[in-house]
Amino acid sequence: MPMKVDDLDKYENYTELEMKIAKFLEEHRGTAYTCDEIYEHLYKKATPYGWEDVILFIPFCWILRNMATEGKIKSRYAGGKVYYYV
Repeated sequence: MPMKVDDLDKYENYTELEMKIAKFLEEHRGTAYTCDEIYEHLYKKATPYGWEDVILFIPFCWILRNMATEGKIKSRYAGGKVYYYV
């Protein structure tokens, strides 16, 4: 898939999923989302119900946490939930 030249440097050390997450959050700048909300938007599914969904959902949340730890996105704990944003 083609990529803008400006994005080559910006997303140099990102996996494909990390790029999708970062682009989603950039498109919705000014709004913070929980892990399940980002999952719902990217995969067009509700919060996981079956085991196969849980198997995908848990690593997805782990990736978000790692992205925040690495400074690729920001996170904040509020109202008993962790929210992610840029």
